Amino acid sequence: MNNRTRFALGVFAILLPALGPTAWAQTAPTPEPAPGGAANIFYGALVPGGDPNAPVLLYVHGLGTNATFWFTGSNDMYQDAYTAGYRTVFVSLSADNSDNTATIADNAAMLQQLLPQILTYENVSTVYLICHSKGGLDAEDAMLTSASFMSSVKMVFTLATPNQGAELADWAYGAGKSEAKKLGLLSPGMANLRTSVVHRLRKKMDPVFETAGIPFYTLEGTDYSAEHNLIYDYTGRVLAGLVSGPNDGLVAESEVPLPTTYSLDMGQVAVDHNYVGHGTPAWPFIADYLPAP
Repeated sequence: MNNRTRFALGVFAILLPALGPTAWAQTAPTPEPAPGGAANIFYGALVPGGDPNAPVLLYVHGLGTNATFWFTGSNDMYQDAYTAGYRTVFVSLSADNSDNTATIADNAAMLQQLLPQILTYENVSTVYLICHSKGGLDAEDAMLTSASFMSSVKMVFTLATPNQGAELADWAYGAGKSEAKKLGLLSPGMANLRTSVVHRLRKKMDPVFETAGIPFYTLEGTDYSAEHNLIYDYTGRVLAGLVSGPNDGLVAESEVPLPTTYSLDMGQVAVDHNYVGHGTPAWPFIADYLPAP
C-alpha cells in the first residue's frame, strides 16, 4: 500500500463517523421473524451506526398480499427507511403469511394481537403506522376498537387507502360482478370496501379520531396506466366511468382523503395503485413528516 492510498483511507476513516448511517448505500438485510416469535411479524435491520432508539415504523399491507409486499420485488420502501436510519416492522395479516383477503374486522383483530409483541420486542410504547390500500382501514378499525392499540400509535400514513369507500367495490358486487369474478376481485375484504360499509365505519371513526390527537396523512395515486398493469388498465377505465377525476386503477383520488379536522392530504403521485405503496414515489412524502431517527 503506497502513501497516497494510506492517506486516502485515513481521511475516509476520519470522515466516516460524521457522514452518519445514510451515507452508506448498502442493501438492507431481509426482514425476519424473531426467534420464537410470531411467524407473521418481520423485523427489519438497523443500518450500521444507526440509533437503536430510532422511531419504529410498522408497515401494514393491503388486500391480496402479505408483509413481503414492502421488501420484495421492485418495492424499495424498506430500503429507503433502512438507509434513513429507522427501525422497521412488517406484519402479515394472515397468520400463515398467505395473501390476505379477510374482512376489516378480522384484520383489525390480528393487528391488535400482534402489536403488544412488537412493542415488547422493540422496547417502545408507540409506533408509526404506514399502511397501503385496505391496510389503512384495517389499522383504523384496530384503533377504533381498542383503546390500548390507539394509545400505541403516534402517526398514521395511509397510501391509496379508500378511506371513503371504493366505487369499484360497489361495481364488483353490483353491475360488474361477473366481470369482477373473472378478474379475481371478489373476496370478503373487497366486499368490505363497498361505500356503504366504509361510510358506516367513518361515522364511528371520524368523531373518535378528531379528538385523539393522532395526525393522519394520506397519499393518492392518479395514473392507472403508469406501470402497464393489464388489470389496472381495465379496472381503471371502469372506475373512470364511475367517479370523475383520476384514479390509480382500484381507488379514485377523491376516495382517499380523510377529514381535514385531523388529517393532512400529502398530495398525489402519478403511479398505479400498487406503486403508491412503493418507496420511490411515497417515501419522500412520508419522510417529510416523520421525526428524525
